[in-house]
Amino acid sequence: MDEQQINQITEEVRIPFYKKWWNWVRTEGYKKWWFWTATTLTVILVIALFACQDNVQDDLLDYINNDVTEVGQLEDEVIALYEKARNSGNDYTMYQILKNEVIPKSQELISKAEAIEVETEEVKEVHELFLDAINKEKQALTLMLSALENQDYTVMTQANEKLHESRRLKREYKASINKLAEEHNVEITYS
Repeated sequence: MDEQQINQITEEVRIPFYKKWWNWVRTEGYKKWWFWTATTLTVILVIALFACQDNVQDDLLDYINNDVTEVGQLEDEVIALYEKARNSGNDYTMYQILKNEVIPKSQELISKAEAIEVETEEVKEVHELFLDAINKEKQALTLMLSALENQDYTVMTQANEKLHESRRLKREYKASINKLAEEHNVEITYS
């Protein structure tokens, strides 16, 4: 090795990193650098977007827009039929409406509600509150039917207590679903 080669090697060693980098950027290297930087940032952004996807929000939207809408209509029918029975004016008519209309519609409501499948634990917990409420309601209606059949006011009192418990559970369900919707940026409009 001659002296000129040795001087060139030592000169290369003495060049600070930032100067080597700048020389590389001034030449063709910057094109590759920008390409790989842009590609890496794009991949990171796509991963971040998928990681931030809210499964609870999607499940809740599906639950509210599809499942609750159909079941809610049945629930409204059960309530309307119960009011019809309650306002019928006599025990026999109330008994007939409960037996032939309200309880079968309540059973249909329970069957449809139990068939609802949700994906996330948060929505499952809220749906369980609804199932508890409508099952309590059916128990209350069945007790009312028995009380009317046997003219037993003690059983009617028990039925009314179960009905109050059902209403409490429905209020808890509504509060829970509203809280979950708020936590996951879902807007619920009631008609």
